[in-house]
Amino acid sequence: DDEFTETVQVDPETGETTAQGETVSEAQKKYLEELKQQRERSKQRRIEEEKDEGEAITGEKLAKRTSTKYFGGAQLDYLGRSWVDPPSDLKPILDPNDPFPDPNAAASHEAYIPKKLIHTWKGHTRGVQAIRFFPHYGHLLLSASMDSTCKIWDVYKENRGLKRSYNGHSAPVRHIDFDKFGKQFLSSSYDKTIVLWDVETGQAKASYSNRSMPYESKFYPLDNNLLIVACQNHKLVSWDIRTGTIVQEYNYHLGAVNTVTFVDEGRRFVSSSDDKKLLVWEWNMPVPITYLSEAEQQSMPSITLHPSGDYFAAQSMDNRILVFETGEKTRPHRKKVFRGHVNTGFACQIDFSPNGRFMVSGDGEGKAYFWDWKNCKMYRSFKAHTGGPCIGATWHPIEHSRVATCGWDGLIKYWD
Repeated sequence: DDEFTETVQVDPETGETTAQGETVSEAQKKYLEELKQQRERSKQRRIEEEKDEGEAITGEKLAKRTSTKYFGGAQLDYLGRSWVDPPSDLKPILDPNDPFPDPNAAASHEAYIPKKLIHTWKGHTRGVQAIRFFPHYGHLLLSASMDSTCKIWDVYKENRGLKRSYNGHSAPVRHIDFDKFGKQFLSSSYDKTIVLWDVETGQAKASYSNRSMPYESKFYPLDNNLLIVACQNHKLVSWDIRTGTIVQEYNYHLGAVNTVTFVDEGRRFVSSSDDKKLLVWEWNMPVPITYLSEAEQQSMPSITLHPSGDYFAAQSMDNRILVFETGEKTRPHRKKVFRGHVNTGFACQIDFSPNGRFMVSGDGEGKAYFWDWKNCKMYRSFKAHTGGPCIGATWHPIEHSRVATCGWDGLIKYWD
C-alpha cells in the first residue's frame, strides 16, 4: 500500500484538489475520481431536466406499452351507430359545436340538489381520482384511477355497465380531459406522461413527456390540435399534437403548477401553483398579464369556470372556496366566499349545475357539499365516500338533478 500521511483538500465548487504534502495514495485517487464522475453525472442530470424539447411517442412503440378492452357487447347497433354516439332521444341544452355557447341557454332550466343514491359503479381496484361526463350529452362517464387505468361507463342503459378500459400508464392517473366533441381524451399520470386516447377504439394515439410530472393537461378549446400541460417543474407547456412538439412554454411560477383554466372564450387562461399565486396569460404569449397574490393567499389546486363565464371558483387550502371575476381585470370577488367543508391537503373538484345556480364540492372527509351560488348558503351535505376524500364531483349536463362523485374508496356514485 502507498504511504499517505498528508492532508488532501477538495474544492467543493471546482472539484480541484490541493495537498499539503506530495504523496497521494491510490485509494485517495480512486475516491477523487469517483467524486468527479458523480459531479459530472449530477450536472448532466440537471441539464437534461432543464431541457423542455419534450418527447412524443406514437406507432408500434406506443402500441407495445398500451392496451384496451371493450366490455359493452356490440360496438355498432343495427343502424350502424357507434357505442360512443349519444342516444337519439338525448337533446343537449347547449350547442355541441360551440366551445363557448351562450350561457343563457341553460340559465332558464331548473336545477335541483340530489337527495339519494341511485347507482354505484365498481371496477377500479384502487381510489378513483377524477371523473368527467361525456361533453354536452352525459351518456358516458370517464374515470381515472390510482390503479393506473381509465374507464368509460354507461350512464343511461339499465345496467350502467363498464364499456371500455384504457391501459397505458405505469403509475396512478391524476387528471383526464375530453376534447370538445368527446372523440378523444387526455390522461395525465404520475409516470410523467400524458396519453392521447381515441375514445371509440381505445387506441393510444400518442404519448407526451417533458420529464416533469403533469398535474393537468387540457385541450385548447379553440383548436383541439393544441394542448397545454401544467407541470411540476414550475412551467406550463403547450404541445401541437400534429407535430408532437412543444410549441410554447410559460415559465413564471415558482412552484409546481396545479391547474390551467380557460377564460374569455379561450383567449386567456389562469394558472394556479404551489407558490400560492394565480397568473393570467394570453394564449401563446409567454409573459403573464396579471399576477394575483396576497399575503394570506393559499395554494388553489382545483379551479372551475362558472357556466356564465364571468367567474371562476378556486378550492383554497384553508377550507374555503374563493371566487374571482374574469372581466377585463381578473380580480377577487371578496363578497363571495364558500365555507363549511374540510379540504386542506386535497384537490377536491368543484362543479356547477348547468344553470349556474348551485355549486358542488367534495371534501377531505368523504362528504359532498352543495351551496347556493348567489348567497353562498350551504344547502346540503352528505357522506358520499368512506376511507378518504370525496375527490371528484360533477353535475350531469342534461339531467339537472343528478351528480356523480368519486373517492379514494374506489367507487363512483350517482346521486339524484
